[in-house]
Amino acid sequence: KEEVIGKDSRTLWIEKSQSEHIKSISQIGGSAWQVGFYHKRKDGSVFPVSLSSSVIQDQNGKDIATVGMARDISERILVEDELKTANRKLKKRNQLRCELAIMVSETLMRLLAEENLDGARGIVSDFLDISKVDEGRMKLKLTRFCFRSVVSEIVQSLSPLAAERNIKLKSIIPDSELAVEADYDRIVQVLSCLIKNAIKYTPSKGRVNIRTKDSGYQIALEVQDNGPAIESGETEKIFNLRAQIEERLCSEKENLSLGLPLAKELVEMHGGSIWAESGNEGGNSFCFTLPKSAVQEAVASMSAIEEGKYRGN
Repeated sequence: KEEVIGKDSRTLWIEKSQSEHIKSISQIGGSAWQVGFYHKRKDGSVFPVSLSSSVIQDQNGKDIATVGMARDISERILVEDELKTANRKLKKRNQLRCELAIMVSETLMRLLAEENLDGARGIVSDFLDISKVDEGRMKLKLTRFCFRSVVSEIVQSLSPLAAERNIKLKSIIPDSELAVEADYDRIVQVLSCLIKNAIKYTPSKGRVNIRTKDSGYQIALEVQDNGPAIESGETEKIFNLRAQIEERLCSEKENLSLGLPLAKELVEMHGGSIWAESGNEGGNSFCFTLPKSAVQEAVASMSAIEEGKYRGN
């Protein structure tokens, strides 16, 4: 700052724009500011400025001088860029919401025409839940429960559906208690979605296996079927809401399904992960993980400490 005080302001000007500076300062008056100019720093870097000028007059009202002012607007431009980016994202999100609402409406009308009331209720419920997640209104009600028992109950409740399609539904669950601290209803929702999806796309006389296991700090579940393998590169898209909408727009697929994108949101809200894998010889595996119960982790840690003491470690 001290290095430029008292010096000609043109020291800061960029050579190729000096004439524009002089012309602008003479034209700008009062409190008006004009942007589109750049100054240079001591290190040679360039930064944007806005210019303003005021005319000084003598006692007779004669113009005797012009005072020009330059303001560094680097930070302002950064803020404006952030606002523009946020605005673009908001417009994109609003467009997605509109497209989603239209597709849900079309799917709902089609399901009602087919008298598929369960499907109609399902698409409405999923749409409302996705809207809650998107708007930050989805709140988890965490409780501690036995994950193994929940899996057994859901498999039992969906066995009639599998039997109708002549599909063998089998659960492979460890005997040990697998405790989780999670939203019971939302985990039931995720499990039901994955198993129903597997039953839907598995051919008659096929099989769907559900496996759960203790994976250290988390509990893992796999829903495996022997239906047609998902095409390479498509496994991530099935959980992506935007990809689902774009696919329906391009292929004019009849009904929109929101179950898997919603399942992804719910699992990730719990701090878990969800993904799909396809076998080289057909069949698919839908997997997700959930953090273990904090209570269970504490007990396991205490047991390890006591065991160490007993062994004299």
